[in-house]
Amino acid sequence: MKEKKLDKEREEYLAEKLAAFEKWADEVDPADLKPAPLESFAVTAQWINQFEEVNEALAQAVADARSRGLTWSQIGDILGVSKQEARQKYGTRVAAQAAS
Repeated sequence: MKEKKLDKEREEYLAEKLAAFEKWADEVDPADLKPAPLESFAVTAQWINQFEEVNEALAQAVADARSRGLTWSQIGDILGVSKQEARQKYGTRVAAQAAS
């Protein structure tokens, strides 16, 4: 239950930040913007790549767990989400891997 509360709080926090950004974007004068050097995005690009690699490894682990007979409820418990959330996020990938 605590995870659900944290998810709700995170969702509300992100919605608030998004609304603030959209407000800023609507009001900013493009002449006030300065280009950032491309080097400043290198660390962000590295984190994005690592995130994608971890996400792919997690999807593979879920597919392996399903092939070993774990239920969506068990996988959801391991991931700290409901069985519906686990199936919604990984079900398509698992089905595609099982079909190949």
